[in-house]
Amino acid sequence: MLDWLAMWGVTQAAGLIFKPILEDLAKDAAKDWAKDLLKGIPGKIFQKLKKEDIEIAAGKALKEFLQLMQQQLKVRCKLAEAEIEEYTTDIQKFISDKSVTEILGQAFDINCESLDANTKLI
Repeated sequence: MLDWLAMWGVTQAAGLIFKPILEDLAKDAAKDWAKDLLKGIPGKIFQKLKKEDIEIAAGKALKEFLQLMQQQLKVRCKLAEAEIEEYTTDIQKFISDKSVTEILGQAFDINCESLDANTKLI
């Protein structure tokens, strides 16, 4: 079995409060969760990628997203680490929502200049 956390760079991400979210995804690596996130990659390129490459790219992208979210909660919201940890369950639900993964995946479209923040989530 591959060490997904190491491949995603999570083991080097000291202080990542949302690491449990990525640990859960690493356990589910056999599922196709990464495909939803990376749908924005043009079909002919996406089809040439190995499943493992897709999962590595998606895991790295989610790690970066979670690091940025943690940073915003810490710096902009001035929350302590214990307060940020309280968001773990909600953030996990957020990034597990199919609509959210599709929106985040738009960033992989070569023509994407910004994400549509006005998209309504169900």
